[in-house]
Amino acid sequence: MRHLVAEAGLADRIEVDSAGTGSWHLGYPPDPRSQAVGRARGMPLSSKARLVKPEDFVRFDYLLALDRNNFADLQRMAPTADGKNRIHLLREFEPGAGKGADVSSTFALLPVADCCRTFNGIWVRDSFRRAGKGV
Repeated sequence: MRHLVAEAGLADRIEVDSAGTGSWHLGYPPDPRSQAVGRARGMPLSSKARLVKPEDFVRFDYLLALDRNNFADLQRMAPTADGKNRIHLLREFEPGAGKGADVSSTFALLPVADCCRTFNGIWVRDSFRRAGKGV
């Protein structure tokens, strides 16, 4: 997302951050598959995992969830109705993705090797890029 914002010349006007709803990856860098695909596309991923904070629901106009589970977690975490209104599935912004489309449906019940191929396939078909531009 940072890369798309920079490409659009909006880095001085749009702040992008990344946070999770659970502590299991707290302080860790992005998934190695994400990093490899990002590097291959000229989009290095360098953030460290942090938890969503109550002030994020005020600070950011959009909180984008990749899947319905994280969407539900964010809904529970939102301190106000306005905060809940800021939560969206990322793929809502992808033209043609369909209502309720999420990333988890792509990975569900796949063996590890297939999951890795599918993970790369998401980038190959530019799902995130299309959704990011839609935001």
